[in-house]
Amino acid sequence: MTFAVALDFSTKQERPVALDDVNDARAQGSFCWIDLHAPSEEELRKFLDTLKISHEPIDEVAEFGHRPAFNVSSECLHFTLAEPRM
Repeated sequence: MTFAVALDFSTKQERPVALDDVNDARAQGSFCWIDLHAPSEEELRKFLDTLKISHEPIDEVAEFGHRPAFNVSSECLHFTLAEPRM
């Protein structure tokens, strides 16, 4: 499942937003949680371009067996979690 949630910390409200509306929510001052489930590398690059975010996280996400990571840049907060599978 792929989804996004806009978070307004001043009003303590959250609302679902379409991926196409994430930039508008950010422009209105909301922080956005974006959960992309198994996108292709091309889809991920295209999505990051629409948000004007560096492609650097793609290498971390695409790497098999990547360890959890936490990075802060001028345009976003990025963290990667590993999903245990058996």
